[in-house]
Amino acid sequence: MATRESFRDIQENTAALRQIPLATVIPIAFPTAAGPTPGQGRDVVQWQLPDGSKVNVKTTGQSDLYRVWSGPQAGRAGTGAINFLVDLGVCPDFPSAKAWLQDAVPTLTPARPPAPPRETPPAPFQMPHFYRNPTEAWPLIADYLTDVRQLPAPLLRTVIHHDPPAILAGWGPKYGHYLLFPCWDHSQPLKDSHPTGAILRWRHADHDPAPEWFGGNPRPMAPGSHKQAGWWQIGPADAATLIITEAPIDGLTVAASLPTVTERTPDLPAGVAICALGGEAGFTPPQLVGHHQILIATDNDAAGARFAAQIRAAAQPGQIVERVSPPAGYKDWNAVWQAQPALARVTWARALEASRDPEVEAER
Repeated sequence: MATRESFRDIQENTAALRQIPLATVIPIAFPTAAGPTPGQGRDVVQWQLPDGSKVNVKTTGQSDLYRVWSGPQAGRAGTGAINFLVDLGVCPDFPSAKAWLQDAVPTLTPARPPAPPRETPPAPFQMPHFYRNPTEAWPLIADYLTDVRQLPAPLLRTVIHHDPPAILAGWGPKYGHYLLFPCWDHSQPLKDSHPTGAILRWRHADHDPAPEWFGGNPRPMAPGSHKQAGWWQIGPADAATLIITEAPIDGLTVAASLPTVTERTPDLPAGVAICALGGEAGFTPPQLVGHHQILIATDNDAAGARFAAQIRAAAQPGQIVERVSPPAGYKDWNAVWQAQPALARVTWARALEASRDPEVEAER
């Protein structure tokens, strides 16, 4: 249904049409008109129309003034393009003159600015197809995370049984070669939340994914993910200490390195949570809210340093922020774990012990 113009819109549109220069209108209305030639007076030019009429036009800065001083239309005078078209017989009346100008001079007719688009909420993220039974998903998860990444099976079995699960395995021609790490909005109870996205991991270390896999998306986020709406996390949402990693596999590696995580009791220390954001692009300051201490476990490279700087800049007054980098010679914590698991454990035991030392906290 057509939108009815308001009275104010009509006024503004009419005023704009009146101000279209007659130097533009006359050659269109009278293609064989001669001129303009200099007239008498400042800013005055003269046109000669095909019937012999001579028209003086004065530019005033707004609507042009015109006067016909010889010929069949002698004596006619007025202001603006609309009146000119009616007086010179180009159009029979006022409405038709407006329509003529809108049609003949569309590029000079000031268009009304388009109405701002209505803000519509983004479509909810749809998790790709995955095995809903953890028993079916386990062989795909273990094939990569235990055999290739050397992460302890008891820890993995624990997190896939989280509610909601922290690791999923996809299936089907596009999804079967990926693990999915669901992201949730941890600012609200997970029982009331919906997945905001998923971080992907190609399961085959010996070759890269073909371009057509997973919708041709080469990035670590599932298509349709709302990158800054949620994040992957294990541990309580209100944990005093939050450890931030770039990828969930880094987060699982740090979990495996913590003092309380053993083959028999694969549980995080009390008051500790670990999150992964899929890299710098997924970080947003709300992810730091509610935690007393932030330990940054980003990669040992330039991107990891940038990410750490972003996190430091977003921390709130009173929060303790420390970076626990992989030891020299290692890019990330999984590389440390695979080469020297004892070193990873010692480093993280010291990091947690130092973070809880009141004297160390007072110095920061």
